[in-house]
Amino acid sequence: MWPERASDHGNSGWSSSGAADLSAAGIVSGTGWGCIQSLEASHRDLLEYGPAGVQARFTPMAMNNNTPAWIAIRHGFGGPCAVTTSACCSSADALITAHHMITSGEADLVMAGGAEAPLTPHLLAGFDRLGILSRANDTPQDACRPFSSERTGTVLSEGAGFLVLESAAHATARRARPLATFAGFGRSSDAHHMLRLHPEAAGAERAITRALRSAGLRPEDVDHVNAHGTGTQGNDAHEALALGKVFGNRGSRPAVVGTKSLTGHALGAAGVLEAIAAVQAIVHNVVPPALGAAPVDPELDVDVVIGTPRETEVRAALSNSFAFGGHNAVLAFTQPGYAA
Repeated sequence: MWPERASDHGNSGWSSSGAADLSAAGIVSGTGWGCIQSLEASHRDLLEYGPAGVQARFTPMAMNNNTPAWIAIRHGFGGPCAVTTSACCSSADALITAHHMITSGEADLVMAGGAEAPLTPHLLAGFDRLGILSRANDTPQDACRPFSSERTGTVLSEGAGFLVLESAAHATARRARPLATFAGFGRSSDAHHMLRLHPEAAGAERAITRALRSAGLRPEDVDHVNAHGTGTQGNDAHEALALGKVFGNRGSRPAVVGTKSLTGHALGAAGVLEAIAAVQAIVHNVVPPALGAAPVDPELDVDVVIGTPRETEVRAALSNSFAFGGHNAVLAFTQPGYAA
């Protein structure tokens, strides 16, 4: 089991006031589409006014590493500072990178997550051309419906989130209250197609299996899965197939929810937003319901939480992220001190 403890910024027990030694504190931020708003806005200025219309601050505004750089400057983080980019796995990969920073001794505390602001004309048009955006424009509550038989597509959104990871020894030394343990992870590549899903969900299955193995968990130990759940026909069927292969038809299957029904799809930031939701499920022993998931698609053999929150002990939870390019990243979290 990995030694990381995860907490949110508000409960992390440190601040940038100067009282804490942050010389070995790191920051990792994930983004899939980077500073596309700045790029599009500056391109319009360039076309209208010529080179003189481009702002002098355009270069730092357009750098994909500006989010972790600004956070390091703002809070005085003197440890490693990095950005990860792997489409919708970007912020999940940021958490995995933070794990490596801590276990290697490069940092003793890392703020890891991601941010994405993809609501631009160009990017929206591109996703629309792929045919994966929901058409429920007049009923937004029905727009993104992961695992529903009536799902019509996904909804893009903006978002940002971060978790504070540190070793158990470091957390204990400063008397921090951990919310959960970052117990392990699994990654894989479909090695199949840039956009098309693997017909047997082999890459997703490998990532889930590797996450369980690295966390020392059996399938029956997992109480909850925060699914990638985009609300598209293909993605949800693909993910349900992978979950079925790993968890089978046993009597006690994990409670599944697609929180993109509540947040929309924040692309590179989606992984950390869903990791935070998984951690909160562990903290409160409650799995939130998916919005609009009913009626659940009978062809998808998953236990989707609908209607009302499900109160149940959540000892271990997975957070799935699957991305264009065939990237797969699955994070495993457990209750602090939990041993399978």
